[in-house]
Amino acid sequence: MKKIVLVIKDAYSYAGTENICNFMSECLGDAHEVTIYSLEGHGEPFYPFDKVKQIVSFEGESNPIKRAVARIQQEGFDTVFLISMGRLSVMFAFWNLMTLKKKRFKAYACEHVAINSFSKPIKFLKFLLLRFYDRVIVLTDKDHQVFQRWHIPSQAIPNPVVYKSWHRTTRHRQALAVGRLDNQKGFDLLLDIWRDFSRAHPDWTLVIAGDGELRQQLQDQAAVLGITSSVNFVGKVSNINDYYRDSDMALMTSRYEGLPLVLLEAKSWSLPVVAYDCPTGPQEIINHGEDGFLVPMNKKSEFLARMEQLASDDALFYAMSEKTQQTALKFDGKQIKQSWLALV
Repeated sequence: MKKIVLVIKDAYSYAGTENICNFMSECLGDAHEVTIYSLEGHGEPFYPFDKVKQIVSFEGESNPIKRAVARIQQEGFDTVFLISMGRLSVMFAFWNLMTLKKKRFKAYACEHVAINSFSKPIKFLKFLLLRFYDRVIVLTDKDHQVFQRWHIPSQAIPNPVVYKSWHRTTRHRQALAVGRLDNQKGFDLLLDIWRDFSRAHPDWTLVIAGDGELRQQLQDQAAVLGITSSVNFVGKVSNINDYYRDSDMALMTSRYEGLPLVLLEAKSWSLPVVAYDCPTGPQEIINHGEDGFLVPMNKKSEFLARMEQLASDDALFYAMSEKTQQTALKFDGKQIKQSWLALV
């Protein structure tokens, strides 16, 4: 049995990265002792973390990353996984190198945002400092190819799908969008599209599940657009599967992504998707014209037209729903679990 620590910004939050942290702990926790170091947050975590020995929060520390590095070196962990949305993997490597101590554990940087979505200075820092790790774990083959060109050992391990075998037989006239309410996720773009869609389909509802810094701004935008009666901001919900089950399409207008768990969850519930084809993520999940539609970035009229197709063509909707079962196979959770275990 190995001692493993998963390091994450906020284990107590509810978004896709925290969901994957929980999945990793389930994969590793049966055979090994798993601890989570959370740089922020406290209280009761949103996800269960049933296979975790303990969650240690560094909230309130003047330099939580530096403190986590020191404690990892004291505790004698065998393997460290950094679950990073950007700076965490860089800063962890930096503070380890600053100690001038020999690395006595396996270290993996799990990069959850596409490398080409970062600015040139950040990419340069990653080019330099991610060499500290034994391997960089990425979500897509595109990112794997970038690290290969940089001569940094890497491996692609996608986010998982647990296919629900949900057979759709009725229409609900509900669209679903899930994610943090921040600039990356592009909900402002979606509300503009929904204004035009709702004029032609006044009996449809858009559910937006998630919370974040832009919630009030987005609610104000919906009011200005005159769509408050057809847009339901449900916030952070524990019953998200009910919304996937009762929706007719999932919508994603992100400006950039890694491998969006939202689209994988939609696929697991046999739910067709319309998504902007941002540089990485959607094209690895959606098979255009088979289980959903990929729309070139910011092509609002085309996005609207694809929504119209799914709303009005029952035969297309049911055919796409059935197709998700075949296209979900490469994201099978059992195979992905073995990939994580092999790293330890």
